[in-house]
Amino acid sequence: MDLRKHLILIEEIGSEAGQRLARPVRRVAGIAVVANSFAGGSVEDLSPPFDLGAEVGDVFMKRLVDVLGNAAVSYGKGAIVGTAGEMEHGAACVHPRLSRTLGPR
Repeated sequence: MDLRKHLILIEEIGSEAGQRLARPVRRVAGIAVVANSFAGGSVEDLSPPFDLGAEVGDVFMKRLVDVLGNAAVSYGKGAIVGTAGEMEHGAACVHPRLSRTLGPR
């Protein structure tokens, strides 16, 4: 995996609409920038990004759950491929194996 850079963001919300929350809401996000070896072209076999997504998931998901501190209520995932990439390149990274490390905490 050509992991160019990564970032973990933590957001904590202590009050909402002027009211102090009984327990702060914490959100975390993991951002990974990786090389797209398919950029600029179209390919038939999109299985290599499946493995890339699994690697990114292995690197980030445990760290994100640990930083979250409590059981996750929901999660989302996405990919940006840039102007030389195809939507399918990003989709292959985030499906089907990115979240294999998520589970009950």
